[in-house]
Amino acid sequence: MEYSEETLRWMEDAMDCYHWTHSPDEQLRRIIAPWHGWSVYGRPRENGTGWTSAVDLCKEENARDLMGRTERTIATVQRFLSGL
Repeated sequence: MEYSEETLRWMEDAMDCYHWTHSPDEQLRRIIAPWHGWSVYGRPRENGTGWTSAVDLCKEENARDLMGRTERTIATVQRFLSGL
């Protein structure tokens, strides 16, 4: 699976990961692995006062927002590739 650098940077920003190296492999693992678990089991609340269920984390609104961002990223990549 290949990702454009812009897509990877967006994914990091979207998931509040601010560390970046030349190779994105480790960053992708840190981003994707937690979301897999959170989407199944939920996660602790950010303020530390309980638990947020997977249903509350994975709402349609969140999915539509991420889809829109993904579509914009794909369009950017397509424009970039068409200029090569």
